[in-house]
Amino acid sequence: MNRLDHAKKDYLTSCYGREDMSDILRELEEDCKAGQKKFSLLVADIDHFKSFNDKYGHFFGDDVLKYFGEALRIHLDDFQNIPIRFGGDEFIMAFPGKSADEVYPLALGLKESLKVKPFDYKGCPIKVSFSAGIACYPDDGQTWEDVFEKADRAMYFAKRSGRSRITRYRNITGERVAWVAASGAIAFFTLVIVFLNFGHLFEGAFARAIGELKKSELAAPQVSEPPAMNPTPTFETQAVTPVPEKVPPLQEFYLKSGGVIQGVVEEETGDALIVRLKLSNGQGQIKISKDNLLKIEEI
Repeated sequence: MNRLDHAKKDYLTSCYGREDMSDILRELEEDCKAGQKKFSLLVADIDHFKSFNDKYGHFFGDDVLKYFGEALRIHLDDFQNIPIRFGGDEFIMAFPGKSADEVYPLALGLKESLKVKPFDYKGCPIKVSFSAGIACYPDDGQTWEDVFEKADRAMYFAKRSGRSRITRYRNITGERVAWVAASGAIAFFTLVIVFLNFGHLFEGAFARAIGELKKSELAAPQVSEPPAMNPTPTFETQAVTPVPEKVPPLQEFYLKSGGVIQGVVEEETGDALIVRLKLSNGQGQIKISKDNLLKIEEI
C-alpha cells in the first residue's frame, strides 16, 4: 500500500495515527475491491484504562499504551496487519486478505500473550486486558466506514457483556441470547442456594405468622347478623381496561466520533437532538449535534 509509506506514526505507540486512518483504510478498500479480496478490522479498547490513570497517574497510563501498542505490533507482526491508534486507549487493526473467522484466533492469541507477559510497573506485574470487536469486508459492510462501524459496535457489546471479550459482529445476536440465558441460570441457582441454606428461617417465620393470624381470628368478638332488609338494587358495571401508556423504544445513537449512546429522543431542534440517556445508576440527558450523528437504530 502506497499510503503507508507516507503515513505518520503515533509518537507514543509507534502505530499509525488517526489523521492518516481514512486514507489508509480507503486505499485498503480499493485494493481489496480490485482484487476481489476480503479484509477485516479489529477495534480494541483497553479495559478499565481510566481507572489506571486515576489510580497511578497519566505517565503510568502512557506506559500502558506503549505496552499495548508494542504487544499489537510484536504479536501480530507476522500477519501483515496495519496497527492504527484511533485515539485514547482505542486501537484499530486492519488485516488485508483475512476474514473475521481468521482474525478471531489471532485476537485470542494476543489476549493470552498479555496474560503470559503482564505489564511490568516498577517490578510489579499488572494484568492488562482488552475488549474487541471484529467485522469483515464485504461480509459485514461494503465500505471501510461500514466495516469500522460494525466492528466498533461489536467492541461495545463485548464491553457491556463483561469486558475482556472478543466478539465478531455477526455473532452479536447469538452471544446476547447466550449471555441472557447464562445470567438467568446464575440468578436461578443463586436463589436455590439461598433457599437451601436459609429456607428454614423463612419457613419458621411463615409458620409464626399463620399462628398469629389464627389467634387473632379466635379472639375476635362474634357479631350477630342484622335482620334481613329489602335487598338493595344492584347495577351492573363494566370494567374499563386502562390503555397502557406507549413507552418509546430504546435506541442506539452512533456518532461519527466513534461512540455509541443508548437512550430515547425527548426533543428535536433544527440542529440537535435532546436524548434521555439509559444509565446503570439512573437517567441523564445529553444534547447530540446532528452533524456528529452517524445513524440511529432501535434496540
